[in-house]
Amino acid sequence: MKRPLAIIITLAMIAFALPANVASAGTEDLASYDKVTEEAFEYCGDVRPVFKNPDLQPQPDGFVHATGWFFIQFQVIGAEDLEVDRLSFNFGKPIPDSMRTCDTPEWITDAYYKDYRVDDDPTDGFFIPINTTNVPDGEWAAAISVYSGGEEVGRAFTRAIVENGCNVRYGLDCDRASVRPKDFVRPWPIVLPGDGQQIHGNGLTIEFAEPIIEDSVKVLVDGEEVPLQPMQPRTWDEDSIAAAGDEDAPACPACTEAEWGPAFKYNGEVPEGAVVKVLATDQNNNTVSKIIHLSSTTVGGVISVQLPELEVKIPEANKAVSVGETAEFEVTFQNVGKDAAHTDLHVRAADQVDVVWEPNHVVVESGEEQVATLKAKATQQGTYEITAWATYKSGTDEVRKE
Repeated sequence: MKRPLAIIITLAMIAFALPANVASAGTEDLASYDKVTEEAFEYCGDVRPVFKNPDLQPQPDGFVHATGWFFIQFQVIGAEDLEVDRLSFNFGKPIPDSMRTCDTPEWITDAYYKDYRVDDDPTDGFFIPINTTNVPDGEWAAAISVYSGGEEVGRAFTRAIVENGCNVRYGLDCDRASVRPKDFVRPWPIVLPGDGQQIHGNGLTIEFAEPIIEDSVKVLVDGEEVPLQPMQPRTWDEDSIAAAGDEDAPACPACTEAEWGPAFKYNGEVPEGAVVKVLATDQNNNTVSKIIHLSSTTVGGVISVQLPELEVKIPEANKAVSVGETAEFEVTFQNVGKDAAHTDLHVRAADQVDVVWEPNHVVVESGEEQVATLKAKATQQGTYEITAWATYKSGTDEVRKE
């Protein structure tokens, strides 16, 4: 019996990563976030951390699935005058849902090692290096805490599944070579300026949290590839689990630091308003494309209170259909900023694929969501990638999210 012809269509829509020192929406707009469930994330407090990694969003089973080494990135939404001075990663074991509450002075949202990994410099955005290989496989609880003036003012928490495939004893590290084939997390980089202020002098820098195939790293500024030079990587918080459990330790327990991955620099001039695209592949052939618009509203890590800011969500970005059948990708656009985002939708694909947005324009009001469907049909068997993007005005700048 012959197998039917089939095509595989991949919708490639990588969200912009904008920086995160200060918040954008007013506190009065966040009252409903005191404790809500949204795609398996829950929240406590008056500010809300927004998870930026496009491939580490909760899966249909309600869990984030993670393996290996990577940076996680957050943006903070809160009152206009909020000054966030520290963001920390907490992890541990889940407690029953009935015991979780934001209604007590000390929020009860699972049993954590608090402040296990800390970013206490908001200048370059908020990034936390993660290593899943020092815990056994299974279900874990994770939370991000936002601090202002030494006080925890917001928390996002969720459940995660670790799938390293090596059941080490708690607190010991798996052999990295054995874990690498199971690592499907994209090597999400730090791009400065853009994710925050440039702290390495002039030019453009790219930093990773894991080994990268070096000749895979490419940077395009306004569509033109620029030359890169290796630079000395920064060290990052790498505290031990034992130190994290010390209640008397400071916010950075033991302050153990290590280099996590390579870093690169472009020494040329990067104009304000440029679109920077970073491409890279890690050692398990996971690829990443990160695109940042260096507008005046993002270079300093601050998102203006008056401007729209879209988050893009794609529940399913890969589909297999028979030749001549239509693959439908439902895309949600959420405006976490201010003012309406009048959004035009665009698409590009191979000649063998007929593709269209329905509708091709959406208006997303502040705090609301709109859904558009991308419909694709191929005329020949094969595997095809579709590049889709959204454009909207943010002040005098046009923002493109590819």
